[in-house]
Amino acid sequence: MLGSDRADGVRGILLDSPFVNSTMAALHHPSTLLIRLAVPFALNIIKERLGDLYASDELLGTLSVDVLIMQGDADSEIPIDLAGGNLLVESVREKRALNGIEGDCDIIVVKGADHENVHAQEGFVEDVRKFIQARLH
Repeated sequence: MLGSDRADGVRGILLDSPFVNSTMAALHHPSTLLIRLAVPFALNIIKERLGDLYASDELLGTLSVDVLIMQGDADSEIPIDLAGGNLLVESVREKRALNGIEGDCDIIVVKGADHENVHAQEGFVEDVRKFIQARLH
């Protein structure tokens, strides 16, 4: 948590390899591939069962803090363009704009990184340091 004059004390959130919501994550996760191929209506079952459970975009769209998403372009569990960071940034920005909520949402795409290992990539610490320092002033 970063220091702030705000009551909650939070100025920014850093997310590693997040998903837009659990339904999108399940629809594109490798573990559901066989079910999706074998059962034609599997997508409907997944959507019905999960609904909007763990809707990261909905929650982040209501917060007025800066969000930095870090995700690898080789994420095998949460594809960055199908269920992950790129879509999440777009959705959060739309929701905030509709509701007049301030706070930036941005992404750093880490070349070659897979799911939840961006922290082990070169430049990670420097990227996080820049994100934090920009919010301390």
